Amino acid sequence: MGSAEPFAYLTLALPRLRQGGPGNCAEAEQFCEHALAVKGAGDPVRRMVLAAVIVSRQARGLPYEDVRATAAATLKAASRGAETMAAILKAVLDPEAMLDAFREGDPAARLGAGSIATMLRRQDRIGELLKLHAGFGVPAGRFAREQAQSVHGVEFNLLLVPGLPPEVIDEAALRVQWIVDKYPFEAEGDPMLRPAVEHTLALARLRQGRPEDVESLCASGLAADCGPDARANRT
Repeated sequence: MGSAEPFAYLTLALPRLRQGGPGNCAEAEQFCEHALAVKGAGDPVRRMVLAAVIVSRQARGLPYEDVRATAAATLKAASRGAETMAAILKAVLDPEAMLDAFREGDPAARLGAGSIATMLRRQDRIGELLKLHAGFGVPAGRFAREQAQSVHGVEFNLLLVPGLPPEVIDEAALRVQWIVDKYPFEAEGDPMLRPAVEHTLALARLRQGRPEDVESLCASGLAADCGPDARANRT
C-alpha cells in the first residue's frame, strides 16, 4: 500500500473511537500501533495517529505520558502537537461531549473550540455559540498559540451570524485584531495563516460599518495563491 498504509490503519481506527467503549478504543489503539510501525510515515500522519492513541487512552481512563514523550522525541516541533490534535479530534468525533467539557471548564476543550463553534453555527444554536464566545479570554499558558487558533475559529463563526448585538461584534473584532497583532504567523508549519485571520478581521470591520478598512485587510489574501474559491470570497 506504500504511503497510503498508515492512513488506512488510521481510517480503521477512527470509527472505533467514534463508537466508543473500552473494546472499540482498545482496537483503535491496535490499528494505530500498526500505522506507527509503517516505515516512512511522515510527521503529519504520525501526529494524527498519536493523537488518536491519546483519545483512546483518555476514553479508557489510561495514562498517556508515554505517547506524549514519543511525540516530543520523534516529531518535529509544530504549533499543533499530539495533545492539541487529540482535542481537535475529540471535538470532531463527539462535539457534544467536548461542548460539555468546555462548559465544565476542561482546559483541553478550549483547544477544540473552533470545531465546536462550527457545529453550533451550522445547527443554528446561536445562544450556545454566544456562550462559547463569552467563555474565552486572552490566550495564555502552555497552549496559548493553540488557544488563539480556537479563538479565531469561534470568532469567525460568530461573525457569520446575522443580527448580532454591536457590542458582541466589537468584542469579536478586538479579539481578531489581537491575533493579527500578537500571533507568531511566521512559525514553521503553522496551520493558521495571516491572510485568513485578516479576512476574518475584514468581516468584522464590515459588520462594524467600516468598509474603508476592508480592502487593505484583503490585500495579502488576494496576492496569495489561495485558490479561486477563497479568492472570490475575499473579492
